[in-house]
Amino acid sequence: MNPDHLFLGTRQDNMDDMKQKGRQAWGTRKSSAKLTDQQVVEIRESSLPQSAIAKQYGVGQSLICGIKTRKRWKHVT
Repeated sequence: MNPDHLFLGTRQDNMDDMKQKGRQAWGTRKSSAKLTDQQVVEIRESSLPQSAIAKQYGVGQSLICGIKTRKRWKHVT
């Protein structure tokens, strides 16, 4: 083990460092992901009400809202 790369910090410091270095799981890299990138594209293009889309994909309406406003699944264009 090489401790030279470690630094003292809080949990938030550790989370910020992980995010800055691109080491966090997102999208389909997350084991808990319920959607694929293609489904996210379909959701963004859909004109159905968000509640109907949520029911169609088996997810919550708040996730659909986040996808539509590009606050969630930001990596999908």
